[in-house]
Amino acid sequence: KPSGLEARWPSGVAPPRGARPGAMVFLSQANDCLCGAFAGVRRHSVSAGKPGPAARPPAQLPGSTELPARLAAELQAAGCSNNHHCALAGVAGPILAVLLGAADGFGFDEGKRARLHIACRRELRQLARVVGPQAASPKALGWASVGRAARAEPFETALGWCSTPAVPTYGVGVRLALGLLREGDPARQMATDLAWVFRLLCARARICDQKQAPMIFAACDALCGSKDVGERLERAMDLGMRRNRSESLNAVLDEPVWGGLEGNAAGGGVEMTRRTSAGF
Repeated sequence: KPSGLEARWPSGVAPPRGARPGAMVFLSQANDCLCGAFAGVRRHSVSAGKPGPAARPPAQLPGSTELPARLAAELQAAGCSNNHHCALAGVAGPILAVLLGAADGFGFDEGKRARLHIACRRELRQLARVVGPQAASPKALGWASVGRAARAEPFETALGWCSTPAVPTYGVGVRLALGLLREGDPARQMATDLAWVFRLLCARARICDQKQAPMIFAACDALCGSKDVGERLERAMDLGMRRNRSESLNAVLDEPVWGGLEGNAAGGGVEMTRRTSAGF
């Protein structure tokens, strides 16, 4: 008879070493591969209005493994209508907040921070293509009748929030960059637990390599380790930003662009070609 931990793990996949029981229990509450974030949207959401140009961050989010579900619910309540994207951002957002906080702790300048945002958006979009029962079909996600900006909105809102202390792991990233957190600190342990939640999501979705989100995977490796965490987070960010240059043209142009960044050379013709080739 399998142990409780093995029984909750996806069939045919062995639990990785170091997986904390608390993260496993959190995962077992979900009926889908998004770690309870869909359940969180249903449980916590309120009537949502139309999304504004910049949704106000929630007043307080929990510093625990309840964070993914609550973050997903707050995104939905802020008017982000794509529940799949809200759930994915809920699970990946706490790790991205660590990176964005670390960037501020390291004193990244505006240009470097902008390149980090591009890397974050790219990895969220790549994960959205492979995670979840509808991931393989853009039309099933409701993208056929909406524009590029509307498709990106849940991820843009999430990244805006994750760049502030509204998401508790942002402060963890700042302190890790400054060398102010030690192993065993409750905030440090919270970030480790949330890294395991993301890892377990990927295991459930049977994402076995780091092709889709190398920066987030590297950040999780750093958070689940015990030595040189700040330095390893900086290397993870460098890895993501290097991918901005090495990705194919279409992959880079898939990102929403803010004034003057790398993707600004997109042009309407190439975007139309991308949409046509995707069957939109």
